[in-house]
Amino acid sequence: MIDDEAPVGNFSMSGDAAVQNTTEDAASSKLSAVRMGYFRDDYLEHFVRRVTRRSPLINRGYYARVAGIRKAIDGFLSCIPQGTTAQIVNLGSGMDTTFFYVNDKPQSVVCFECDFPEVIQRKAHTILRKEPCWKAMARNREDIVQVPGGALRSEPLRMVAADMRQVDEFERQLVQAGFQDDLPTLWLAECVLVYMQPLHSDAIIRWAANAVSKAPSAFVVYEQILPHDAFGRTMVRNLQARGCPLLGIHEYPTLDSQRQRYVSLGFTRCEAADMNDVYDLHLDGAEIARIQRLEIFDELEEWRLIQGHYFIGVALKGSHDEQHRGSLSYLEPLTQIWSTPRPSDTEMRFRSFGSLPPRPAPPPSINGIVPPGGFLPPSFGGPVPIPADPPRFVPSGGMVNGGGGHVMANHVPPASGGGGGGRMMGMAHLPEVPVFREEDEAEEGSEGQGMRD
Repeated sequence: MIDDEAPVGNFSMSGDAAVQNTTEDAASSKLSAVRMGYFRDDYLEHFVRRVTRRSPLINRGYYARVAGIRKAIDGFLSCIPQGTTAQIVNLGSGMDTTFFYVNDKPQSVVCFECDFPEVIQRKAHTILRKEPCWKAMARNREDIVQVPGGALRSEPLRMVAADMRQVDEFERQLVQAGFQDDLPTLWLAECVLVYMQPLHSDAIIRWAANAVSKAPSAFVVYEQILPHDAFGRTMVRNLQARGCPLLGIHEYPTLDSQRQRYVSLGFTRCEAADMNDVYDLHLDGAEIARIQRLEIFDELEEWRLIQGHYFIGVALKGSHDEQHRGSLSYLEPLTQIWSTPRPSDTEMRFRSFGSLPPRPAPPPSINGIVPPGGFLPPSFGGPVPIPADPPRFVPSGGMVNGGGGHVMANHVPPASGGGGGGRMMGMAHLPEVPVFREEDEAEEGSEGQGMRD
């Protein structure tokens, strides 16, 4: 039976209200990026109460987040043998639309969305009121089951309204919703575990590592790291002021500690990369070139600082039988997603321009004018990649008169001209990397930190 008058939820009823409300920020920010053309999501608008256009920094940050998570999901699904049903368990799902993204794919996937009862009630109410949403769950609206508490259940989507910190009760409800221990499973946690005390988040990870005994499983996590530098301290203070303390960040503050965490709690292997590496080394180059042309971008330093304080991790575990054989079975390729070697010193210089080579070949230059993302022709001593959006350093359409010497990024004056690309004259050397002061970093990022949850 479906209750059309399901309550929206009283978010002021508990001390967890501020954390629950981070889903509002995330959905609104993602929708801003969608409307600017960063990525496609046909369902997100149904779950956003107030449409707000975000800054280019926020839009690009959410593009990187969504593209990185989608790459991990796609990598998982590509490993599943044909004819095998997979499970995706979205922990702290909020208003996230991962189910709709996965549901459009040809694989057989059952999605579980897990969150506080107040959040699940609101999302269920929205789905039932929006025909495109409920039609993704079932052919007929009457085929959707609404269980006590408001959660919806259908063949492809099962909602679980529970406090995940109460692991035994959460497990009971998940199994009741149809979770199986013999299907390949992807656990997904985006900015969820870091808001819990380590005692609780560790218990969830340990339980997840053992919940699927007869098939391989993977755990994908996206959250904050590095609380001890100037930028990290500001990030922690800002979220504390919003009532969203990062309760777990000091226990696991680095990529290495996060890798060790998942292995120590039961997973066989864990790979992780900060969002600078995800963006520079692991996302599709053609897509990067496309999105970097969408908006004027002059927040590069802050962008790099924020990206360096978030990461995506992928932890894997085989079935019990596979563990005895020392194998991760067919999920083994998933370990390669973030395991690219660190960039060279030469490549690191290009970080000052916002992207790293190599990228797919862009349009050829014409008469020495280099298009966004283009390359200098060999006659100029190249090829040297020219960033699609070199704000603050070399403006789009600008001139760089290197005279054969090094171009100091901080010394290039703004130049007139529009369109895209720039003209480099007699310059064959890489630009110098700008120097940032710690006291400058501490003042950066209040908007980005507040909206990336």
